[in-house]
Amino acid sequence: MRCQLGQEVGYSIRFEDVTSAATRIKFLTDGLLLREALVDPLLSRYSVIMVDEAHERSLSSDVLLGVLKKITKKRPELRIVISSATVKAEDFRDFFAGARLFKVELQMVKNQQRTRRRSSVSKEELSRWTSTTSPMRAKTTLSEP
Repeated sequence: MRCQLGQEVGYSIRFEDVTSAATRIKFLTDGLLLREALVDPLLSRYSVIMVDEAHERSLSSDVLLGVLKKITKKRPELRIVISSATVKAEDFRDFFAGARLFKVELQMVKNQQRTRRRSSVSKEELSRWTSTTSPMRAKTTLSEP
């Protein structure tokens, strides 16, 4: 993206925070976002929160979704984006009553870099590997109170 890590784009993991006052996009786990919610209950530093892989449910992701639902009642301008690669997107939409559902069709494509990296295998194996591009479906839910 041609930006210095920790400036426009940053991340936080358990014992490392690579962000700054200039950070506009921050990647972090659901557990760390919950920890931030303890200090800032309305997550006022954020205008958009995206929960990716929501179908891979865990205790912390479920609690986070509950916290985000409560926050949106006090902060209607906060946008919550939930992505899920399952047909259960309607469940997320129903949980965030009134949210819009966007269905996005994705298709796997051949990746030239991966093909070049695999060039040490036989031509038959490489041909089989590159020709098996199966469609992948994803559903994305956008919550707008």
